[in-house]
Amino acid sequence: MVVTEVLSLLKFVTDKQTRDTVQSIAQKVSSRDKDWIKSIRRMSGRFAPSDIARIDMFANSLIAELKRVGLSDDKIRKFYIVFSELVHNAFKHGCKGLRRCKIAISCIYSPWFVEIEVQDQGKGFDLEDVLQSKASRRSRPGRSGLQLVRDLVDNLTTNAKGNRVVALITGGGRIAATPSIERYGGEELCIITLREDDEWHFLAPNWQVLQQTLDRVTQEFIMVTWGDAKQNPYDTACLGGLVPVITGCRITVEKVYAFVRSFDWILQDLQELSSANLRFFENEHDARNWLLRHMKTPVVKCTHCQLSNRVNARFCRACGWPLKVPDPIVRCTSCRTENRASARFCQACGRSLASN
Repeated sequence: MVVTEVLSLLKFVTDKQTRDTVQSIAQKVSSRDKDWIKSIRRMSGRFAPSDIARIDMFANSLIAELKRVGLSDDKIRKFYIVFSELVHNAFKHGCKGLRRCKIAISCIYSPWFVEIEVQDQGKGFDLEDVLQSKASRRSRPGRSGLQLVRDLVDNLTTNAKGNRVVALITGGGRIAATPSIERYGGEELCIITLREDDEWHFLAPNWQVLQQTLDRVTQEFIMVTWGDAKQNPYDTACLGGLVPVITGCRITVEKVYAFVRSFDWILQDLQELSSANLRFFENEHDARNWLLRHMKTPVVKCTHCQLSNRVNARFCRACGWPLKVPDPIVRCTSCRTENRASARFCQACGRSLASN
C-alpha cells in the first residue's frame, strides 16, 4: 500500500532526480514508516498577467505551508526568490505577443524538498543558450534572473520545447560534522563524526561542512565516520559531491585519512579513490588500527620542506625530494642504548659494541 501511494505521487513530479529518489525510497519503506508520505503535498494554479493579487495570495499560501511542514528559513527564502523570478520571466517573455496568455504554476513540497514548475504558452527558449551564450548575455533580458535561479537551486531543467521550467530545492546542507580528539602516546587522532538529519538528505548532500571541518584540523591522523547514518536505499550518485573532498584529501599528503562507511556497495564505489595516505573501511576498529600502525612507523624529516615521512620512504611525499637514509642502528646488549652502526663503543656505558 505504501509503495502504491508513493508511486501515485510520481505523476506530479516532472524532475527525474526527484522521481528517482521518491521511487527508490518507496521500494524500501515499510508500512509502519508510511507517515512521511503524508508530508509530500502539491499546490497548483493557472494565472493571467492581470492576476497579480491572486499570485501573491498563492505565493503567501505556499510560504505558510513550507513553514508549517518545517522547511528551513533559508530554503523558504530561496523558494520565494526562485518563484518570483520564474513567474516574472514567464509573463515577460513567455507571454510576449500573446493576447490571451496564462501560466501554470505547480509546487510539490515536503520538509525535505520543494519543486517549482512554471509553464507558459510561449515558444520556449534554450536554457543552456540563455545561461552560457555571450550573445545572450548582451541581448536577452532576464538572463541575470535565470543565473540567480541556477545558483540558488540544486537542479534547474526545462522541457524539450523550453516553455516549462522546473527548479528543485532540496534539504541539502544538513550534514553536521563533529570533531573529537583521541591521544595515543605523543600522537593525536582526530575523529570527525558525520550525522545526517534525515534519510532524504542524500537528494543533494552539501559536503562543504565536511570540507570546512577538514580544513580546520591540524592533526596528522584523521578518521571520518558516519555516526548515525540510516541504512536506506541511498543512491550512489549522492556521493558525487564527496569525491572532490576525498580528492583534496589525497593530495594533502602531509596527513593520513581513514573514511568509515558500513555499506559495502558504497565502499566499492569509493575504493578506487584509495591512496597511500587514504583508505576506506567498513568499521572503526579496522580504520583505527590502520591509523595506529601509521603512527608507530618511524619518521625521517625531509631536508627540503621539513615534512615528516615514514622512515622506509625514499622520497618526500609532499615535495618529492630524495630522503636521507638514516644510519643503521645497533643496540648495546648491556644497557640497551641505541648507537650508530659505525660506533665501536656504547655512547651510554662505554661497553664495546663489537661483541653485539
